[in-house]
Amino acid sequence: MRHDARVEPDLSGLSDADRAEVEQIVADLERGYFPGARAEQRMPSAKLLWKVWLIMAGRGWGKTRTGAEATAEFAAFTRDVLCGLGAASLDEARDVCVEGDGGLLEVLDRRKIRHRWNRSMFELHFLGSGSKLICYTGEDAQNWRGPNLAWVWADELAKWSQAAACWDVLNAAVRVGKAPRIIVTTTPQPMRLLRMIRSLPTTIFTGGSSRDNAANLSPGFVDNLVRLYGDTPFARQEIDGVLLDDEKGLLFDAERFQHWHWIEVDAGKALSLDGRLVELDDCVRFASIDLAAKLKTSKDWTVMAAWAVTERADLILLDRTRKKVTEREHFAVLAKLHQTWNLEWALLEKSMYSTELVKQMTKALPEVSIRPTHPELDKVTRAIPASVIAHDGRLWLPEHEKWAYSGPEDSFVDECVEFPPPVNKGGHDDQVDTLAYAAREVSRVVNRFERADPDDALHPDAKRRQAYIQRHERERRRRHYDAFRH
Repeated sequence: MRHDARVEPDLSGLSDADRAEVEQIVADLERGYFPGARAEQRMPSAKLLWKVWLIMAGRGWGKTRTGAEATAEFAAFTRDVLCGLGAASLDEARDVCVEGDGGLLEVLDRRKIRHRWNRSMFELHFLGSGSKLICYTGEDAQNWRGPNLAWVWADELAKWSQAAACWDVLNAAVRVGKAPRIIVTTTPQPMRLLRMIRSLPTTIFTGGSSRDNAANLSPGFVDNLVRLYGDTPFARQEIDGVLLDDEKGLLFDAERFQHWHWIEVDAGKALSLDGRLVELDDCVRFASIDLAAKLKTSKDWTVMAAWAVTERADLILLDRTRKKVTEREHFAVLAKLHQTWNLEWALLEKSMYSTELVKQMTKALPEVSIRPTHPELDKVTRAIPASVIAHDGRLWLPEHEKWAYSGPEDSFVDECVEFPPPVNKGGHDDQVDTLAYAAREVSRVVNRFERADPDDALHPDAKRRQAYIQRHERERRRRHYDAFRH
């Protein structure tokens, strides 16, 4: 995206000499620092004696462009210094910060600053000043040990897997020259590190919202973000760039528990949804499954949840199991859920289709179809529809899930409230994943209710399920007839 959109001047009424002079002035301006930059995107004055410029703003604010412009300005006009560029990974440093739209190469080409980019070595040489920039990663703090740096651009610091450790090392490495600098450009996350950096007396802090740069973004970009994130604390973080002090509840806010509903669930009875009776037979029921990453051992958690969706788009958690079980035990867990709730299909990641669970389901539970889920989005984005359902008051949880947990790590609600897990502090999100997958099915189920087509295929194997039910019905009638005849 372009942050420096300009209006071409009308030179038709000028003489050739005047036109050439105006064109030269425009060219000089284009080669200058960030033409069209907003005031908050310009580098702070050196008179302020700052060491860290912390830019913490919403998506689309122009953070990467600002970091690239400032880094190019420093390295191109400071002789023989070593600079660092840090990102969550080397691939992100190369693809986003250097070669990406609004990255360093685009800035250097526009300003006609001579340079040489060594893609395989992740090194950018500034030929005029003799300075060099090396790309580093936020995955290993040891990579930052050794170099004497005059400038570091830390992009998306909140995404670094070893953010705190890397910061300690790189902060000590920035020690060359009269005024070594660090520029941090990041979308905020509730991290102690960001709060600490913001509180330093040598830090200049710049905040901002996605709306600040709406004129230079694609039409409807900000509106789409607002519709996507809704009225959640996560929207304040991702759109408005607010560093939330509470490390919990970005999507499933604890203060919004008045929107959560608790019900008594019984497989043989109707459910009372705040006084509205709903028959389970009138609901669509299915399972969502998050298998442990290490299938052949029981070291990781496996979560299976049974859900019901009503005609009015309520999402009801009927039952769920969270256990550390081996691969051979997965089918027994699902079979028990199906026996209780008569599930129509099960959601499972496509990558898990080769597991023992699928093989046994195909043989023993042909009436339960398998729907593939494709986790192509990050976990937070996948969970947004579930957050909207919870905040709309359409998520219903069994009463025993409220406080009566089988253990401190088995709490469905606590995991939701603490999602996403604090960076570098562990935490689990397997139950949130099952909720996220279930929430994505709600609109599909409601569409089937609206069409009122009993043969509508919600999944690829719906016909197989129908054939199974019809076959068993014929066998039941035959047995009844045989018994009556004899």
